[in-house]
Amino acid sequence: MDRTGIDKYIAVYKRAVLADPGNNEVTTALGMCYLKLGLYDYAQKFFGKAIEQMVDVSDVYFYGAISLLKGKRPFVATLPVIRRAEELLEAAASLNPTDGKIYYTHAVIKQDYYHKKFINTSPSSNELFQQAAQTVISDEDIDIIERYMSVRV
Repeated sequence: MDRTGIDKYIAVYKRAVLADPGNNEVTTALGMCYLKLGLYDYAQKFFGKAIEQMVDVSDVYFYGAISLLKGKRPFVATLPVIRRAEELLEAAASLNPTDGKIYYTHAVIKQDYYHKKFINTSPSSNELFQQAAQTVISDEDIDIIERYMSVRV
């Protein structure tokens, strides 16, 4: 979808939030729109609200973690940002242990941040890549993750 299409969705979702501020699905949808536009601060804001209200939905934690990296490689993030992203991914994994995109994303963070900075960590990126391979993950999910994180594995 192009920017014009996303902008139309944002306008509709904003009206829906004004009509029903407690509609968490719309809050999540706004976060996704802003994430797709590369407006990471806005995406974080909406995913943060969704996390507060939808504590049992793994995807809001997952996309919240992705938005923290602001479209950049994990390598250039600060350690507090990396740790917060990992916390969100661990929460997502605890809610949905069969979602491979969570483990894959965590593995990419471990590989690009910790491994390249020669920091030992557990579990290792290899262990997380193995976990991802044992679960459900599509090639499309991998491409999306790598695009949002500006890496190629």
